[in-house]
Amino acid sequence: MSSRRSPPWSRDFRLHFAARLFSVLGAQCTYAAIPIVSLLLLPPAQAALVTASSYLSTLVVGVPAGLLADRLPRRSIMIGAESVQAAAMLGLVLASASALAAAAGTAGGAGGPGPAGPRRGP
Repeated sequence: MSSRRSPPWSRDFRLHFAARLFSVLGAQCTYAAIPIVSLLLLPPAQAALVTASSYLSTLVVGVPAGLLADRLPRRSIMIGAESVQAAAMLGLVLASASALAAAAGTAGGAGGPGPAGPRRGP
């Protein structure tokens, strides 16, 4: 008797697995990068507050989110959570890019007399 087995990883599972893999990878990179970047850019006391707040938010939001997750469909929760996480990461990227652009503009002496500044002499 020959039994036909389905493939161990269906298409839906592979898609979910790949999406979750990249999501977790990005989140873990963020957890590693936040303390390092805050130590490089901020005084130690402020860097400690940034790091603590990143973990405190998980504790504060985790319990209500767990209660809500028990009452809603799993698919809706996953889509909503990943969308919120993607929007937050995009916001962080845009904020850091604008901060870097502002820092580069002030560090380069933007607005001061430079090669195209006021002419001296007759």
